Amino acid sequence: MTVPVTTLLRTAAVVAGSFAVAAGCAVAVTRLVVRTRFFAMPETRPDSWHGRPLRQADRERRDGLNPFLLALLTFWVAFGIANLALDALLLG
Repeated sequence: MTVPVTTLLRTAAVVAGSFAVAAGCAVAVTRLVVRTRFFAMPETRPDSWHGRPLRQADRERRDGLNPFLLALLTFWVAFGIANLALDALLLG
């Protein structure tokens, strides 16, 4: 049993499009979320832009979640949703 070339090309387009959408979503979500206090911040950060030392509260280490795990989860969820949507649109 052989599969037509057009079906293979459409499937490749669905996978490539889903990958692009998922990568963009993962980057966007990770960039937005790492700015919150839910994620770990390093102990040593440079002085503030105006040259004064940071407050003691800003120097303390904050434990938090690993942003890589969030990026991975976001990627796979977005990939699955985009794959289903593009599959329905292109392959019928």
